[in-house]
Amino acid sequence: MAFTRSRALVPIVYSSVMGDYSLMVIPFIVGAMMAGYGVSPALAGQAVSVQYFAMAASFFSTPWLMRSVSPRHSLGGMLIALAASNIVCLLGSGAFTLLAAQACVGFTEGSLMAIAGALAAGLRRPDRAYSAISLAVAGIGATALVTTPMLISVAGPRAIFAFMAGFSLLGLLFVPLAPDHAAAPAAPSEAAASVKRDHRDRINSTLTLLSYLLISAGGSGLWVFAQRIGTFHGYSIERTGSYLAIGQVLGIVGPLLLALFVSRSRYLPLFVIPSIINIVCAFTFVAPAYGWGFALSATLVTISFTFLTPCYRTLMAAQDKSGKIVALSISMFALGSGLSPMVISLVVGSRPDFGTIGILCASFYGLALALIIIPALAAGRVMQADISGSGPRLGEAG
Repeated sequence: MAFTRSRALVPIVYSSVMGDYSLMVIPFIVGAMMAGYGVSPALAGQAVSVQYFAMAASFFSTPWLMRSVSPRHSLGGMLIALAASNIVCLLGSGAFTLLAAQACVGFTEGSLMAIAGALAAGLRRPDRAYSAISLAVAGIGATALVTTPMLISVAGPRAIFAFMAGFSLLGLLFVPLAPDHAAAPAAPSEAAASVKRDHRDRINSTLTLLSYLLISAGGSGLWVFAQRIGTFHGYSIERTGSYLAIGQVLGIVGPLLLALFVSRSRYLPLFVIPSIINIVCAFTFVAPAYGWGFALSATLVTISFTFLTPCYRTLMAAQDKSGKIVALSISMFALGSGLSPMVISLVVGSRPDFGTIGILCASFYGLALALIIIPALAAGRVMQADISGSGPRLGEAG
């Protein structure tokens, strides 16, 4: 029986990695869109936004999918759909094709993450399953950031789509190992019906969710355009990937720092200090006079995000024991991550104005800090709570 559970973990982890893979290499996907399709930075940013919005929408359809289709069939179908979407990106032409394909990529990736998460929750030791997923995502992410520039330099910018299509189809080998049933996650409307809170609690929860959306928007704005910003600083695409990979690996420091400071701490300092770091790094990340700041800022922003994400989750859990707020935070992450490239593309347009990107991202971080102050003060001290040992890195779904 233990061997069976171990085998079941393989498709769960693989599907989770596939659901998150494009987010890990999104800076190079933006570059591939611009070089391979000849589109403007504005259109590339809009394509990324479409992908994130479709990913957010998938979390609302997953409960129906889990009730209607077996997990093995749903995983297999989504892997095939993800491969087909990437093949369209590889072979297609024109802005409409690109936008439609990216929407399909976002929807299938979001579905894969949600289905895999539901299957992991049904295992006897879901904590170990989630730890395995976090470890795999971190390891694959760091590897991808180093190897993707090499792939592009050898096979061209669109090769990244071919790789992701093949990587998706490879997952079909592991689908038969998946559990044949799983409890469907509660639909947001069903969870909302079972939760009754007073007006003040609703305000604090709303402010917390909006703050998390803005934190995600700030991180996404820097992450999506990271390759172009690195090139702007004079770094090669390989060197840019190496710097981003360093930040990915060192991101594990965030949860470790949280474990040191969280005991009997008040919520507010846990949010204020890393938020200030984010605001400063948003400027140094793009500042032309401080090219060295790119690598350092990428690392600090990643560490800050992996520190803040468990803080937000802990506060959300304290606000609502049913888990509805934490569940909604996943959609807030996707919406914020998609909103940022769209706003940036509308403001910046086709101009390589990275200074404006820094200002916008710093504004997102500043607004997030302003919104979280009241809920953090209302919550007071951190009580005994479940604080995850790992949180999403910069540009990763929670």
